[in-house]
Amino acid sequence: MLLGILLLVLYFLIIIVIDFSPFNNKQSNKINSIKYGSDENYFLSGKKMSTAVLLVSTAATNFSAFTILGLSGAGYRIGYAFYPVMAFGTGFMALGMYLVGAPLGELGRLRGYVSPADYVQDRYRNRKLTKIYSVVLILLTLPYLALQPMSAGIILESFFGVPYRIGVITCSLVVGLYTTRGGMRAVARTDLFQGVIMLVLAAAAYGAAVKHFGGFSEVHALTYRAVPELFSRSGRGPGINFSTLAGYIVLWFFADPMFPQLNQRFLAAKNVNTLNKTVSFYPVITMVLFFLTISVGVIGAGIFPGLDSGSTDRIWPMVTAEAVNPVMASVFMIAPLAAIMSSLDSQLLSLSSIITRDLMGKKDLKIGLIRIITGLIALSGLLIALFPPKNILDFINKSSFLGYAALAPLVFGGLYCKKLNFTGAFASILVGEMLTLFHGLGFISFGKIPAVFIICSASWLAMFAGSHLNNSSFFDNDIHVYSLSSKLPPAWMTVFVLLLIMGTDFLNYFIFDGGHVIFMGLPGWVFYQAALCLLLSGTFFIFFRYMQKKDKINNSETT
Repeated sequence: MLLGILLLVLYFLIIIVIDFSPFNNKQSNKINSIKYGSDENYFLSGKKMSTAVLLVSTAATNFSAFTILGLSGAGYRIGYAFYPVMAFGTGFMALGMYLVGAPLGELGRLRGYVSPADYVQDRYRNRKLTKIYSVVLILLTLPYLALQPMSAGIILESFFGVPYRIGVITCSLVVGLYTTRGGMRAVARTDLFQGVIMLVLAAAAYGAAVKHFGGFSEVHALTYRAVPELFSRSGRGPGINFSTLAGYIVLWFFADPMFPQLNQRFLAAKNVNTLNKTVSFYPVITMVLFFLTISVGVIGAGIFPGLDSGSTDRIWPMVTAEAVNPVMASVFMIAPLAAIMSSLDSQLLSLSSIITRDLMGKKDLKIGLIRIITGLIALSGLLIALFPPKNILDFINKSSFLGYAALAPLVFGGLYCKKLNFTGAFASILVGEMLTLFHGLGFISFGKIPAVFIICSASWLAMFAGSHLNNSSFFDNDIHVYSLSSKLPPAWMTVFVLLLIMGTDFLNYFIFDGGHVIFMGLPGWVFYQAALCLLLSGTFFIFFRYMQKKDKINNSETT
């Protein structure tokens, strides 16, 4: 245990050293010397984030403790049926990242956006709407920010023997230190390191576990004999049926691009090609990482049968501890810790930009004041983690993704449709978030229909209806509104719709025997879903090559 704590301390020191490296000191001094536009440098790293940094930082930001611990628990409870939800589901979400991120990044470079709400203010020109939007983002994000140090405290207590509150404070202090000091530059560089650590350790832990239990095919054969339902297309228990999978894909598509921490990366990207490459590689990362974590849960069900639902999220450390010595088990537990810290720092920075620029209405604040505000936000998350209001956090955890998805009409619609205005935007927020609230509290139920279908449909309808009720001025400012076909030509839209249909896996649900094991102990549809992720990634590469050639032709014709 002592050696494990020393390894943990070493890891924290490496993170801090990255922030205090000579290069970062030089960049930090440069930020401090800028009197005007300093918040742009602090929050967006000068809008010069490279492809490698943007890709790994985006992945590390989106992958929290749930990626390692939660998904392995889902694999234990449900089985491989949860793999398509995360692999193709979040991989296809990259199309939403492109449709929002590409135009938002272009507008941000032209019009000086720093926070996610800067676009909403610029598009709808209504200060009250911008503040409401900002408050909703804060309410949806702050509990998630608090859940990260809470998860870190549980990990440090359970597997390193560090008392819960000391673990919470330590994690918050380390992340707060480098985030407040270095802004996006520190966050991006530490996320690059932690993202690589998370991927490498997850792969190493999986490889060690599989080898210890007899090899890939053997351990799956053992599990299949013990719990065959984990290999069925719908999974064990309530499982994942066709409509549930479709609901998840739609939810990720609309909700994830609304994350303020992800919006910041759209604005921080060096150029549109940087974002395009990130989008293209993203499905490959989801294909690999989510298989590793979910598969640990599946094989863990064959090794440690009979766990109650409350203990299943501990299956990752249980399997790795059984497979390796205590020192290596401690090393592997750094993977979920890296996922936690790389999510926490991004959420902290995005909330700081929203509060300083949109709620306070202050732009180009001195860096010292911004750092104080960022530190206070970190302290707020720390206090919630130390004294967690369980019912509220449970509610937010169940409802926040729906709440983010309900905000999509403001951004998606605003980017691509001129005939929308602030009246429709108000109606969209009111209807979408109230439905999310009532659904989360249990006042309304949508039966077997995934909630995202009802809530998103109602939010979009409210957006269009409200805008047309007050049609005196659909569009009275100079901000550019894009044609959807300019970003996604009809032929390519058809291609992505076909990929979406293939991703719902209706063939294996309704035609073929999805539970039939055909190769290396795995169901055939698992390979099918992995191949779809590769196909999706390849399609993105070809699509962006096409768009580049099209833009060159258009530019040559105009000149």
